[in-house]
Amino acid sequence: LNYNDQKVKVFNSLGGIVYYSDNLDENFILDLSGHETGIYYIFLSIENHKIIRKIVLLK
Repeated sequence: LNYNDQKVKVFNSLGGIVYYSDNLDENFILDLSGHETGIYYIFLSIENHKIIRKIVLLK
């Protein structure tokens, strides 16, 4: 990605940060395979655009 301000944060259902990166590229893959089954929230920020998604991780 050719943007200066880019971040991804993943929070668990208790609000704890389980993943953070401010170094994204066009081949970025979010791997949550090492985390427990549960509900997670993904916050993606690129420049002034924000995306929030809830995911359910099942194993």
